[in-house]
Amino acid sequence: ENLFRITTLSEDLLRLAENHQASARMHTLLDTAAERLRLHEALSRDYATSVFVEDARQLRAEWQGIEMKWFLPRFFAAGGFVKRLRRHRPALAMADIPMLLERLCSYQELNETVAREEADLLRLFGTKGVGTEEEWQQAKENLSHSEQLLQLLVSHTSRTGQDYATIRQAMAVRLGEYRQPMLDSHRPRLQEICDCIVRLEQTLSVLHQSVTTSLPTGYQAIGSKLSTWIEHLPQIKDWSQWVLCKRALLDVGAAPAIERICRSGKNSTAASAADAFARSLYKRIAEEAIAADPSLKLFNGILFEAVIEKYRVLTANFQELTKHELYCRLAANIPKLTMAAANGSEVGILKRNIANGGRGTSIRKIIDQIPTLLPKLCPCILMSPLSVAQFIDLNAEKFDLVIFDEASQMPTSESVGAIARGKALVVVGDPKQMPPTSFFTTTQSNEEEAYIDDMESILDDCISLSMPSRYLTWHYRSKHESLIAFSNSRYYDGKLFTFPSVDDRVSKVRMVQVEGVYDKSATRSNKKEAQAVVDEIIRRLEDPVLSERSIGVVSFSQAQQHLIDDILMDALSNRPELEQKALQSAEPIFIKNLENVQGDERDIILFSIGYGPDKDGKVSMNFGPLNNKGGERRLNVAVSRARYEMIIYTSLNPEQIDLKRTNSLGVEGLRLLLEFAKHGLSHLPNRSAQFRAESDVVADLAKALRARGYKVDTMIGCSNFKIDLGIRHPHQADQYILGILSDGKSYYETKTTRDREIVQPGVLRMLGWNIHRVWTVDWMENPDRILSRIAEQVESLLSHAPAAPEAAAPTVKKFSVESAAPLRETGTKEQAYRSFAASKPTKEGMDMATLFKMKTEVRKTIQSIIQTEQPITDTLLCRRLAEYYGIGRVSTRLRSLVDALTEKYHIDPISFAESRTFWIDRSSADGFEGYRSGAGRDITEIPTVEVMNAARYVMEEQLAMPLIELRKHTAQQLGFARTGAKVQAHVDYAIDQLIKSGKLRATDRHMISLAE
Repeated sequence: ENLFRITTLSEDLLRLAENHQASARMHTLLDTAAERLRLHEALSRDYATSVFVEDARQLRAEWQGIEMKWFLPRFFAAGGFVKRLRRHRPALAMADIPMLLERLCSYQELNETVAREEADLLRLFGTKGVGTEEEWQQAKENLSHSEQLLQLLVSHTSRTGQDYATIRQAMAVRLGEYRQPMLDSHRPRLQEICDCIVRLEQTLSVLHQSVTTSLPTGYQAIGSKLSTWIEHLPQIKDWSQWVLCKRALLDVGAAPAIERICRSGKNSTAASAADAFARSLYKRIAEEAIAADPSLKLFNGILFEAVIEKYRVLTANFQELTKHELYCRLAANIPKLTMAAANGSEVGILKRNIANGGRGTSIRKIIDQIPTLLPKLCPCILMSPLSVAQFIDLNAEKFDLVIFDEASQMPTSESVGAIARGKALVVVGDPKQMPPTSFFTTTQSNEEEAYIDDMESILDDCISLSMPSRYLTWHYRSKHESLIAFSNSRYYDGKLFTFPSVDDRVSKVRMVQVEGVYDKSATRSNKKEAQAVVDEIIRRLEDPVLSERSIGVVSFSQAQQHLIDDILMDALSNRPELEQKALQSAEPIFIKNLENVQGDERDIILFSIGYGPDKDGKVSMNFGPLNNKGGERRLNVAVSRARYEMIIYTSLNPEQIDLKRTNSLGVEGLRLLLEFAKHGLSHLPNRSAQFRAESDVVADLAKALRARGYKVDTMIGCSNFKIDLGIRHPHQADQYILGILSDGKSYYETKTTRDREIVQPGVLRMLGWNIHRVWTVDWMENPDRILSRIAEQVESLLSHAPAAPEAAAPTVKKFSVESAAPLRETGTKEQAYRSFAASKPTKEGMDMATLFKMKTEVRKTIQSIIQTEQPITDTLLCRRLAEYYGIGRVSTRLRSLVDALTEKYHIDPISFAESRTFWIDRSSADGFEGYRSGAGRDITEIPTVEVMNAARYVMEEQLAMPLIELRKHTAQQLGFARTGAKVQAHVDYAIDQLIKSGKLRATDRHMISLAE
């Protein structure tokens, strides 16, 4: 159809299409003419046509002139203008005038533009250039068809190689002279083309619905696409499956998995795609969780570490304050001894025994006589079970807590006595260490008789009874993880939290092979091995640096122990300076065997196996107590004594221990120990138990650091606690220059803030680590900044200079009992006595009748007396009032007057007999702890609260004493030299009130003691 239309084009229109600029100008002109026509029709529809005759610009200028005038002239001036316009539209409002004028001006401008080009429009498009809107559109289509024809001609020229002018002229001739014959001769072919195009469009529509994919525009591009499909037709099924899977993934939002597959190409797998999807999903979840939490949303690692540092300082200060407070509390319980000790009091008994050296009195009797004083002087008592049975009476006051240490070596029979003397029990021990044993207790014992050992302990009984237990997992003794790694792996199933060392790549447990012979038949020892151990001891003692480390020697047998001891003493006998270092240092050298080394530790442990090949080269599978039941516990004790290094001297190779010849767990452990010492951490038994996969953050961080040229290791350590990432020292291959901890699984599993932020970093720094924290939120948001900080710290450590000037941490003032200032009494409970009579002038004598008439003045006087002398009894109050007004005696009428005028004052609820004790108000009575000594008061004139305070003060000084002594000393504190019947009755009443209130307690022996 378009081709038929093109054939009707004139030569001028085709020439116009050849000129690109002219063609573009004509397109713009056609658009302008169409716009003019549409605006003309709109104006004609709304207004009379004659309005267009007038000059639109002149109308707009006139209206603008009217608008510039003031209101009143403008109103009249505009009247004529509006009337002229309303001839064309009666309903025209003044608000519509500006828009109308603008539309008129726009129409005039469009009309002028079209008028200038009207000749070309008529020449090129005939009446279509001046007709209706449809004709304008037809003219624009004719111009487009001319351009299409031009493109066809150019395309044909390039394919055939002919001259464009020749082809164009030939076509013009054909179109001009033979148009109808040409159409008639090619009509079937043209009709076939049209039908083919219709079928192609129908097929493309069906194809589009089938493949659900967008097809290219243009028949040539479609053909290329179809050719590609035909070429890969065998893979169409696979492609269809991929499209369906891709659509399903897109529907569920798994676009990252598709991107990963497309990016990886043939190397992509389902697992990698799933991993990519999971990572993206988890990252999105994490980002949403972070955005939802204000503390995480604004998280900054540097600021958070500053908070942690502040927490460390506050915790350290709190610890020191706690020590100080504990010291003060305990010291406050000790009697101040500001008064003389009573003979019958516990303080007096103790001082008397100290003075005479305890002559004629046993320790048990002294302890029985001071049951109240002893816990205050000695709140914690360290005793053996035998001492507890000897010195502590079973009927005495129970200890609040009984603690057994090294309970695996404590027989139950010896523990019962101590348990019976306590209210609560804590049993501390290691079931993997040595049980109670009678081995080596007599010289007649034989190593082969160790099977008769008593293996029962209080710890075993507690475990069998399923008592509440807590497993202590942190290990501190070993300053190098390899020293405890064997025991942790072999005997504790990797449950111990041990901390890797900065030189963790090497083991501090090593084996020294000695060409020795085990003398099985005679001495039952290995002389060459013993000599090698002594040589190492001498070498270390002679070295100024090595001699700073303490040394311990552990042997497998008593015979080997004695041999090493003898050789060492001989070597030191001529070297007094070495002997002093060995035996008189803070930690002298010890030489012990498996049975008695538990509880000991040294910096360096030299281990002598002793057993090995005999003179005939035969190796017996008898390793003494190691073969018996519980032998593995002995081995566990022996190999966990070292702090810094352990050297095993042996004549055995691990392969010489034939486990087929014995089923002893101790012997099996010995072989594994020798393999570990010989080959290092790679031969650690059950090493897989301590495996922990690295987190994605650690893996990404390690990859980024390796890309920057650092040598890094991940998951450093032999236990469940790992250093997430360690950067090796560039000049010391066996050491790490920086350890990196993340807030991953290990951080989460450490439940307390103290352990996470103080204990763990503190232990690692003690082991020589430089620690850097990486926080996941920081890594997600800005990994480059994290890498830069790590690089800066590494460079700083290599240059031995701090990375940046840090603010000095607040110093913590250390507290010690030696430096603590002595406690001083801030005041005394004995209050100075103030008498109202001594501070007021005495009135002239008057009778009771006059006194009753001046109640207002009397009331003021009573208030002054109570204010001055409170607490005051009613008896003393009446006497003071009588003295003040010159009344000769205290009569019944005076008492009644006092009763009537004291109703508003607070009366102490505790008073002796029928007396009453007055206070100004209740607040004055609260917390009163003083008393006044005598001052001319009779016992009936002393408030009961003062008697109670005096008795309590005596008890605080003496802690415990007989009742008769307490009466005596209380009366003396109140100023009475003798204890008469009235004084005794009042004091007994006060003591009973103290017992009822729980401040004192009475025992069966008529003893009174201070309550806790």
